[in-house]
Amino acid sequence: MSILTFALLALPAAPDVRAHFQPTFIDGGCWVNSQRPWGAGDPDRFYRVAIFDESNGNVFNACADGCGDDGNENTVDGVTFDDCGINTGCGGWDIGDPEVSKVIPRNSGAWFYLGLWDDDFDANDSLGDNWFFASGYISGTYNNNNAAPYYADNPIGNVCGNDVEGIGDANNFSVSLRVWFTDDDGPVFSEAPVAIDNGVISPTDDDDTMEFLWTPASDEDSGVVGHYITMQDLTTGVTVIENHFVVGSSISIGLDPAANIPFPPSQGHTYRFWVGAKNGFYPHLNDRFGGDGSTVTWSDPVDVLITSALPEFYCSTSPNSASSRGARINFGGSNSVSANDLQIIANFAPAGQPGLFYYGPNQVEVPFGNGARCIGGFVTRLNPPINISAPWGEAIHFLDTTSPSNAANIQPGTAWNFQFWFRDPAGGGAGFNLTDAVRIPFAP
Repeated sequence: MSILTFALLALPAAPDVRAHFQPTFIDGGCWVNSQRPWGAGDPDRFYRVAIFDESNGNVFNACADGCGDDGNENTVDGVTFDDCGINTGCGGWDIGDPEVSKVIPRNSGAWFYLGLWDDDFDANDSLGDNWFFASGYISGTYNNNNAAPYYADNPIGNVCGNDVEGIGDANNFSVSLRVWFTDDDGPVFSEAPVAIDNGVISPTDDDDTMEFLWTPASDEDSGVVGHYITMQDLTTGVTVIENHFVVGSSISIGLDPAANIPFPPSQGHTYRFWVGAKNGFYPHLNDRFGGDGSTVTWSDPVDVLITSALPEFYCSTSPNSASSRGARINFGGSNSVSANDLQIIANFAPAGQPGLFYYGPNQVEVPFGNGARCIGGFVTRLNPPINISAPWGEAIHFLDTTSPSNAANIQPGTAWNFQFWFRDPAGGGAGFNLTDAVRIPFAP
């Protein structure tokens, strides 16, 4: 037996996929003892299909489901062959679609062959064993010689021969078949994508455009065709971007004219972002009917909260004994949790009186004392109380984000509302008053 020296598909690099080969129809063949109808083949002639290793000529697959007339359908001269056989005497050429498959080792490829195989090698056989190369479709033009069978290492011009076992006929052979590749393992991401704000990795974003970076996925078997992104607004539960094909390993989404995808992010909303990857770069993955057989796998998600870039003042203040315009809240330093340098400041309160800063999650405005309480929900007092100093009626609290009471609350991506309460006996009424309030979003 000789293996042909040209391949249906030679695979580069190092795939590790499963190749499948399935003949679906065989027509024509050799006449038997002057029987001329189609499908009347040599009763001890097998058709075999096989997948060969392109590097060493070994048969990959191991299966046999032939039927023969001599009770020895799966052997030739007592040697079992690793291939699937269908005897031409099984009752027709529209065969039962046998399938062979084999995992292709890395750094190798696959040859797909269909063979004419004699089962008994009796004295009347002129053909013997012959493998021929299987392309997408084979149709005879001269006694099957288009299939280029080999016998005794030499090509022959008449597959059937001219003896009592069979007589050849021009244009008498055709094969239809399917060949496809599958990959059971999908692409792999080494890490989740990250969100970028102001050039650094951040769980918050304080402008109108979100940026994401990721490490491309890999698939050692069939490679990665491309990447996709999906983004969901967790605040509303709406998927705003779904399975969008992207090129490269970064993307910007927002109102910046240079953004890759125009989208208006909403302040206070949290967006969840994923990257997907599809395999089957080479060889192309498909199912037996030609459909897409590739796999899309998704990375772990990353969440980003859209915040305001700067603290925001809100609520009203009321006149006090030191200022007809009322006491005002302010801040200094930065809103970075890691920098831990934020100062909460009050001005224009009555000097010499005690006061207390506090913060909470909700914004309200309800009458309280001689002013308005601007913070609702569970509040945290920033002890100890502070004596207001002159000449501007100033009070300052250095916010320690590492203290137990603050560390549990003040995290990157959160926002808190701050206000200052102070005594004011000279102001009459309830004898105390408050500043307006400020909302401060915190960044890493």
